[in-house]
Amino acid sequence: MPVPFVRDETFTLLHRGNTVARTVETSDGARAFGWAYSGERWSATRPEDGEPPADVTVICPVCSLPLRYRVYSVAAADKIRASFRWAAAVVAVVAVLGVVLAAQMIGIADDSALPDAERDAAVPGVVTGVLVAMAGLTGAWALFLKANAQVGVTGRGAGAAGYAKHVVGREGE
Repeated sequence: MPVPFVRDETFTLLHRGNTVARTVETSDGARAFGWAYSGERWSATRPEDGEPPADVTVICPVCSLPLRYRVYSVAAADKIRASFRWAAAVVAVVAVLGVVLAAQMIGIADDSALPDAERDAAVPGVVTGVLVAMAGLTGAWALFLKANAQVGVTGRGAGAAGYAKHVVGREGE
């Protein structure tokens, strides 16, 4: 479960040092592919609830690129995270409907008591149901990752669920 948002936050701005994954050693001594990030901490005070977001410019300590970020209030950050979670839930329900459609159409396509024309007509429904289920599960998973990656800041690399050139994270996560 993500750490709750607070008004005075400490963030980390990290810069990816390599463009291709390299072999790195993990904390338990195993070898894995990874990206080398370096950076520094920066602090921001979130606006009061109901106020517009604050615009902040942070200079990357590695490449000296000025990066503009928008810091949201605690309530707005919670709403952003909740909206991604609701979207993930809706897409997961669509995936379940795809499974139900595929199961229903499989029952028709496999019923030997029905005429061949009716059984053949059910095959596109099976394929559609399976594709909807696969796309729905993938979309729900991606939205859930995005919800958990939210830091209450928008801008380049903020809340990125993947490996961006610049990544903004919160201390304690």
